[in-house]
Amino acid sequence: MNVTINNKPVALDEGTSLSAIAELYKVPDKGAAIALNSEIIHREDWSSTSAKEGDEILIIKAFCGG
Repeated sequence: MNVTINNKPVALDEGTSLSAIAELYKVPDKGAAIALNSEIIHREDWSSTSAKEGDEILIIKAFCGG
């Protein structure tokens, strides 16, 4: 299936969970969030939430600096 992750087209296996996507993109345990179609998904729901064809996923990582 085809989705968009951080504005880039990506091909994933059908039913890939957000937790699997987080592992693939090395999302840290703290200071990060995932939005699915402009809706923030709580971390505890990542494993039970799967991406679907055409979904837009945004991975947000907090960082320090200026």
